[in-house]
Amino acid sequence: MNTMTDTSVIATFDKAALFAALKPKSKEVEIEGFGKLRIVGITARMAEETQQKAKDAAVKFWVYLLIRCAVDGNNQPVFDEGDVDTLQDSGNAQIDALVNEALIVNGYKKAADEKNLQTTPTADSSSV
Repeated sequence: MNTMTDTSVIATFDKAALFAALKPKSKEVEIEGFGKLRIVGITARMAEETQQKAKDAAVKFWVYLLIRCAVDGNNQPVFDEGDVDTLQDSGNAQIDALVNEALIVNGYKKAADEKNLQTTPTADSSSV
């Protein structure tokens, strides 16, 4: 089938459905010793602004990413710019777990299970 001349492909195209599929995702995250909070995906525009803000402030990108995407149950930001130093002084393992979730939700990093699916040898590739 030649899609260049097939008008049924164009006629069935649903732009609204495409944009709905492109909306940022979110994920609920359990914080040991605290409870749950939600990590929301940021828009492409917000990602650019976040990168620039981190650059201008000479602060690591992950700090501003958390400020932008960690929200409570009412979708209100958990952190603000006044928390930059406190975030940087947080326990490395604990903050790293939260940062990893933010990076995954926002597409900067693949989830461990996705990586394993891509790197798991198949029966054909084993040397048995």
